[in-house]
Amino acid sequence: MKKLLNELKNIVEDNCKFEMQYQINYVSNSKQWSIDVCSPYSEKWVYCEYGLDLKELLEECIKKVKEFINNFKWEE
Repeated sequence: MKKLLNELKNIVEDNCKFEMQYQINYVSNSKQWSIDVCSPYSEKWVYCEYGLDLKELLEECIKKVKEFINNFKWEE
């Protein structure tokens, strides 16, 4: 789990030009985790999901953040 958390942190920090912010929460009344990743360069959330399995959410989040970075087209 620590490896996945560090990977997400490093991706966000290494791509600081996207000004991404992320938040990981545990919602006790629904007993679910949530991960939100936003960037002012995205029209919608880069990633915004909730579920019971934090590891699964982190893996999917990392995948989506990498896709956002790799597919982003800078305006010239």
